[in-house]
Amino acid sequence: MRRRTILLTLASGTLAACAANVKPLREQPVVAASKPASAPPPSKIQRLLLWLPPHSATEVRTSAYGGTKLLFDNAVFGDELKKKFQSAGIEVVEGTSTPLELDRRDDQRALMTRFKLTQRFEVDVADLRSYQQGGMFTSMSLMKWQLYNANDSSPIRFGNFAVTGDRQNLIERADYIFAQLKSEGFV
Repeated sequence: MRRRTILLTLASGTLAACAANVKPLREQPVVAASKPASAPPPSKIQRLLLWLPPHSATEVRTSAYGGTKLLFDNAVFGDELKKKFQSAGIEVVEGTSTPLELDRRDDQRALMTRFKLTQRFEVDVADLRSYQQGGMFTSMSLMKWQLYNANDSSPIRFGNFAVTGDRQNLIERADYIFAQLKSEGFV
């Protein structure tokens, strides 16, 4: 009996300490963004290539009976980013990766020369987690984004964000990334 009381006291104290350090979800940053130490100063984006992952990259099972859902919807995220950039007078060309891509710049080269693009914004899947709990599947995808000058191989800005398949979540992520780039002088 005494052991149980001690264990309950320790467990409740630990949980209380953890709960005190947790901020509500809305107070935490939506997207992480940073720049490499060797990054050049920002230059205004004029024509942008928006390069998104293949649709199948974030498709996960939602039940043991075969249902599926997209965690990252290219159309929602891409449309929101295009709308933001185009409202700032920036031309945007959208492309999608192929599932078995060896060198994406081979696919990008044709678009780069045809539209004389000045920067490219790439989104990739960094991590995909899915687990089953009592017959239900819970999934999350960590996405990474990188902004490059047109023909450079080193990013000038990069960051990441998590998605769960919620449409509003994707719109908020796109809005935050645009605001971040605008505050740094790219837009």
